[in-house]
Amino acid sequence: MAKSQSAFRTISEVAATLGTPTHVLRFWESKFSQIKPVKRAGGRRYYRPEDIDLLSGIKTLLHDQGMTIKGAQKLLKENGVKYVIAIGADTAPVPVAAPSPEPETTPAIKVDNIVPLQPVAPQPAVVNSTRVPLLNQIGMAKIHKNAAEIRAALVQLESIRDRIAQSV
Repeated sequence: MAKSQSAFRTISEVAATLGTPTHVLRFWESKFSQIKPVKRAGGRRYYRPEDIDLLSGIKTLLHDQGMTIKGAQKLLKENGVKYVIAIGADTAPVPVAAPSPEPETTPAIKVDNIVPLQPVAPQPAVVNSTRVPLLNQIGMAKIHKNAAEIRAALVQLESIRDRIAQSV
């Protein structure tokens, strides 16, 4: 027999409904003072439907929207519990941002101003033997790997520059 919509739920039932582990719900209780399940003898938690709706809103903020706990706490403090409950139910009003000013047009790139890139020859590492002990083989391998990555990036940039020059 299924429980009615207004019935209190245990923490395991709420965890199953929200798809969130029970220890996370207990953690949220410690971070959000607005979550107040009824505790009966033995410390067992029973969540009211409003508590479940609030937990759903908090889960949406933290997991779906990527908000931090401090950000969610601030949102709860500024907009109230009903706003966060509405977020969980996907009925929250979307904040309207002020219209942005007209974007400035970017000046066109002149092909005459593009200077060809010159290949850079790798320079040998110079080590002052009085200050730095000899570089080990691993350190030198990292230096050569980084130089190779930089050369590859330069080749890509030259290719992009050539495509821009051809399209203009």
